[in-house]
Amino acid sequence: MPFQSKAQQRYLFAKNPKVAQEFASKTKDYKDLPEHVSPHKDPPMKIKPGSPQDKAMERRMRLTPGSPQDKAMESGTKVTPFKFNPQAAKPHKPKPDPKAPLGQGGRFEALKEKLESEPGVRDPGAVAASIGRAKYGKAKFQMLAKKGKQA
Repeated sequence: MPFQSKAQQRYLFAKNPKVAQEFASKTKDYKDLPEHVSPHKDPPMKIKPGSPQDKAMERRMRLTPGSPQDKAMESGTKVTPFKFNPQAAKPHKPKPDPKAPLGQGGRFEALKEKLESEPGVRDPGAVAASIGRAKYGKAKFQMLAKKGKQA
């Protein structure tokens, strides 16, 4: 089998020299080879009008009577397709309450959310934990953290 392109020739000599030697012996003129071979395109289907295939295609392409697309086709207006909004699909997360009772985690979450907008804060959870530990002390902060995890 002769080479189909120069790219194929380079690839085969690099990856499989034995096969490349076989191809080279059957290739007549390297100057006429294209750099790359264009991808094959399937020929369009030839369907005779009125055939069962043509009728099936018409049924698939036919719009549902009374649908918005059908009405738009009749009136000549353009129908914009529905666009999926990933933000709208996310479940709503309630805002943390900064005045929640101690041990429920609302104050901690509110402080974390506030610290996220501060410049230079890489881990707002760690900063909020260090603030809480300094404010309430080690023992009380551990107790509050345990309560927060249970809630």
